[in-house]
Amino acid sequence: MAFQRSARDRLEDIVQWGHFVADHIAGKDRSTFEADLKTQHAVIKCIEVVGEASGQLMRLLPDHATALAGLDLRAAYAIRNKLSHGYFEIAVDRLWTAASQSVPEIVAMAAAALATFDDGNAK
Repeated sequence: MAFQRSARDRLEDIVQWGHFVADHIAGKDRSTFEADLKTQHAVIKCIEVVGEASGQLMRLLPDHATALAGLDLRAAYAIRNKLSHGYFEIAVDRLWTAASQSVPEIVAMAAAALATFDDGNAK
């Protein structure tokens, strides 16, 4: 039987991989990011993990909208799908926006949820 990761584990993944995004873009502005293909690739992978963890949370917590109020798991999963399946048409400016704005937002929300999260239920 395969090891099942918990909802808490998935929230922790969102926070950890979101911090990786922040580390990758630290000290960069949009133009330096656009010129740095290695960083773009690293950020894509990290955002894919954040999105996959979000998708797994939705499966683990069918009532995620209540249990994790304010955490937009659907949007994170949609970005993951776009990056994974639409890799041939990734717009670097949209990737920068996701990395510099959307990811920090979901990380903050996931970190706040972790503070009140106990096996799928708010404390």
